[in-house]
Formats: sequence, structure tokens, C-alpha cells
Amino acid sequence: MTKEEMKYIINWYFFLRECLDKVIVGQEKAKDVIALSLLCDANSKILFMGGTGAGKTTLLNFLANSFLSEKITMIENIFPEDIQNQLKDKENMQILAINEINRTKGSTLNTLLDLFSEKYMNIGGKIYPFGDFHVVATQNIEEIAGLFTVPLAVYDRFDVSIYFDELEENERREVLFGGFKPITKMENFFKEKIYINQIIKSFSLDEASIDIIMKISHIVRYPQHEQRKVFFGTNIRGDLFLEQFAKLISIVNGHNKLLPSDVAPYLRYIYGHRVNPAVLQIGSEQMQEFFDAIEAEVASLKRGLFR
Repeated sequence: MTKEEMKYIINWYFFLRECLDKVIVGQEKAKDVIALSLLCDANSKILFMGGTGAGKTTLLNFLANSFLSEKITMIENIFPEDIQNQLKDKENMQILAINEINRTKGSTLNTLLDLFSEKYMNIGGKIYPFGDFHVVATQNIEEIAGLFTVPLAVYDRFDVSIYFDELEENERREVLFGGFKPITKMENFFKEKIYINQIIKSFSLDEASIDIIMKISHIVRYPQHEQRKVFFGTNIRGDLFLEQFAKLISIVNGHNKLLPSDVAPYLRYIYGHRVNPAVLQIGSEQMQEFFDAIEAEVASLKRGLFR
């Protein structure tokens, strides 16, 4: 990678990050993850989780307004054919925005699996292909009526999940009395984003960097909590996204080296939604403590280098 390419990527990352600062107050790490996820992969899938009033829907609408998008609001009586009919001629969409993903049955959500993974839908034997697109979805995890369990296979198709905390008192004051007026749209960014996606994808890793990724994968794959295995399966989708994510965060931090300390603080966002919910509840104090330990171990690894 040339210095000019690095500077180009860094400048556009901070442009996107500054735009997100103008959308919601607080949630600083969430905005970091969103910006990195959109830029590192042309097909990233982002899940916003948390209680009401934290900014999930505001961010969802901002991203939907900023790109060519299709928006689906999940309700109990929406059916697979409703989703298929809405999307079957939208092969050029850039973002699929899904509001309240856990307000419909798991059988309906399973309709999205091929679309998420393979970028096509099979409707009555006819294949409808799609180009590159992002998925941004929200999920309310509060104990309120009308919520359904999201199948683990659907969770696994998301690349990152972001748990939104409640606003701090100073943040709430800024929203209520500080004159904060969120922007609703970002102009002329899509072509730049695609170019950055292509640069990141074109990177190859040297053997030292591959070893680092493999060590992180091993650390994440086998841990237990109270003598129970935390994760189902191999987390291969998480590992694949980690590779792309690690390249970009290193560049944003001003170098093209794979430093474990760069990626460690983001592991909970890449792997948190893949945990066994019977062992660790998403967003719980126990889960945060679990990932604190995982991330501390990863941060202590020896660094590798990008080619």
C-alpha cells in the first residue's frame, strides 16, 4: 500500500466518523465500529442492539438515507413472501435496513440467510441475484411484549453487533438542552467507500500476520464460562471479517502493521453476538467481563506485519 492510499483511506474514515458524530450524541465506540465496518468490507452486516432511546433507529435511518436502500420494518405478521416481493427487483440496493429484527418469527428471518451469505434469493425456483450491499439492522433486547428469538444462524450472518448503552447524564443534557440537531443524510460517499473497500480487499497478509489472526481465532474459539463452552461452531465467519477489519483499523491508527493491541478492543463486536445465549447473555456484565479477559490476552500477543 502506498502512502497516498493510506492517507486517502484515513481521510475518508475521519470524514465518515465526523458525520456519525453529527447524527447521535455519545456511543463513541459504536460509531468507530460502524465506520470501520462500512469501509473494510463491501458486504458488511451490522446489528445494533440495546434498549430504546439510545440512537439505534436514528443511525439506521441516517445510513438508509445516505445510500440507495430498502427498508423493512419487522412485524409479527410479516411473511417470507412479503420480504421476497419487496426485494426481488432491488438488485442494485446498497443498504438493506431492517428495523426491529426480533419482532417477527425466526422462520421468516430464515428467508434472509441466502440473501445475507450468497447475495441471491430463490423465489419459486427463480434466482434473483444482488450486487454488493450492506445490511444494517436493529434489535431491542429489553423485556417487552412482542419479541421473538432470533435464530443463531441469522446472528452468525452478521459481521458485527454493537450494544448501545444508555446515555450518560451529560449526553442526555446535550440532547435535551444543548441545541443538538442531527443530520439525516450523507452525500456523495458511496463511490469513495467502494474504492476503499477494494483497496482493503486487495491486501495480502504475510505469514507473521496470518499467525496472529490464527492465534486470535484460537483464543476466541475455545473459552469456557463456568465450565460451559461459550461459542457454538468454529466462528469462521467472524474470523474472515476480523481479517478485513484488522487491516483497516491498523491503517486508521497510522501504520500498516498488524498490531494485536489495535484489534483487541473490537473483538466483542465481532464475536459477541455469536455466543451461546444459554451461557452468556448479550450485553450482560458477565459478558463484558468475559471479553475484557479475551481482549487482554489478545493485546499481549506478538505483532505481525502486513505486506
